[in-house]
Amino acid sequence: MKKEIDIKEYFALENKIDSLTKKEEFIDIHRYLIDKTCDCDYLDIKDCGFQFIKALLNRDFGRTYVYKYKDGAKEFIESKYLSDYFKSYFDFDSKKDISDMSEIEIKSLFDSLNDEDKQVFKAYLYKLNSDSVNKFIKKNIDSKTLASDILSSSGLSSLASTYVGRGVNYGDLNDFNLNAIFNKLFAIDKNYAFNYVDMVLNMETLGATEFINAFKSLAGNSFIYDEDYINSSKVSLDGLYGDLRDIVATSALHYSLDQDYDYQKFATEQIKLQFILKNKEVCEFVQNKEEKVKALK
Repeated sequence: MKKEIDIKEYFALENKIDSLTKKEEFIDIHRYLIDKTCDCDYLDIKDCGFQFIKALLNRDFGRTYVYKYKDGAKEFIESKYLSDYFKSYFDFDSKKDISDMSEIEIKSLFDSLNDEDKQVFKAYLYKLNSDSVNKFIKKNIDSKTLASDILSSSGLSSLASTYVGRGVNYGDLNDFNLNAIFNKLFAIDKNYAFNYVDMVLNMETLGATEFINAFKSLAGNSFIYDEDYINSSKVSLDGLYGDLRDIVATSALHYSLDQDYDYQKFATEQIKLQFILKNKEVCEFVQNKEEKVKALK
C-alpha cells in the first residue's frame, strides 16, 4: 500500500532541489518519495516521486531570470537511475538508457504517454544531449511549441505582450537570456544557433517584445534566418483580451513615443557585445563571418 506523507514534509524535500550538490542526494530523496502520496486541502499528489522529478525538470521554467542547474542536478538528470525510473514508471520495455535509444524508440515511448506525462518527459528530453534525442525534438516538437519552451526556460515569458512598451530593458532581456537560448539551440542543431545569432546581431533594438516576436518568426521559418521574413514588431497583444487589450495598446503607444532612440541603440549594442564575449561559439561565429565579408570585398 502507498504511504501518505505530510505536505510540509514533501515541500521541505522539494525545496532542497536548489541546494543539493550530489547526484546521490537526489537519488536518496527520490527513493524515499517513490509511491508515496500527499494530500491537503489545495493539493493532491498521487505520486510524490514523480512530482519531485517534475519539479526538478521544470525548475528553470517560467522564471524571470536564467536558472542554472548545479552539477549534482545535471548528473542526476543524465543518470542511468533516472532513465530506468522513467522506463519503469511509463512501463516501457528497453534495456537501453533513454539517451541511447533510437529516434524511433523515443517516439514510440513519447506517443504512448498521456498529455501530462508527455509534458514531463519532454522537459526531460530537452535536458539530454544525444543525437537521437535531438533528432526526435527537431522532427516531433512543432516550432511554435519549441520556441515557447525555450523562451520560458531561459528567463523570459513566451508572450511578447508581457513587455510591450518597455523598450530595451536589461532587467527584461539581457546577455544571460540570449546565451541561455543560444546554448539550447546549439545542443539541438548548430545551424539553428548560428541563424539565431544572425537574427540577434541584425536587430536594431533588443527590447524583449520585438525579440520574442522575432524569435518566434525565426522558429516558424525552421530556424532559418531571412531578414524579410522576421517579424520584430515592438507591439504585441498576444494573450490579452477585452478592455485590458485596449489599455495595454494605448499605454504601449504613448510609452514608445517617449523613448530615447539613441539610448535604445546604445543599450542594444552593449547587450550584443556581452552576448558575443560571454560565449566562445558565438564569438568564433562572428569572427568567421567578419572574415568572410572581408574576403568578398
